[in-house]
Amino acid sequence: MHIRSISWLGIRTTAFPEMVGFFRDVMQLELEYESPEIMSFILRNGDLVEIIAPGDRGHDDFPLTPVPGFFVDDVDQAREHLVNCGVEFMGRTRRTQEGWAYALLRAPDGNIFRIMRPPASP
Repeated sequence: MHIRSISWLGIRTTAFPEMVGFFRDVMQLELEYESPEIMSFILRNGDLVEIIAPGDRGHDDFPLTPVPGFFVDDVDQAREHLVNCGVEFMGRTRRTQEGWAYALLRAPDGNIFRIMRPPASP
C-alpha cells in the first residue's frame, strides 16, 4: 500500500469558530461546504478537511484528532506565513537525512498539526 496524501480529514472541535477561521483565513483553504455544524474545505488536489462542531450528531464517535500532516510546496515559506498570522510552532523546522522537511504547529484548539515536504524527486 502507498498512501500519498490525506484525502479527508475530520476534526471535531469545541473551538469551532476559531478552527473555521484558522483553516479559512490562516491556512487559506477554499470553502467547499457550509452548515452551522460542519464546514468543509477543499485543497488544490481535491482532498477535504472538515471542521465539525460539538453539536453535530453525525460524528459523536469522533475522538480527539491525530496529528495530520499537510504537504506544502516550501516548509520555510509556509512557516513564515503562519508565524506572521500568529501561529505558534513547536520547535524548529526539522530536516531529515532522507530529505524530508517538517515543522509542528499548534492549532487554535490545541491540536498539533504538521506542515511537511517530502524529498525532491530525482
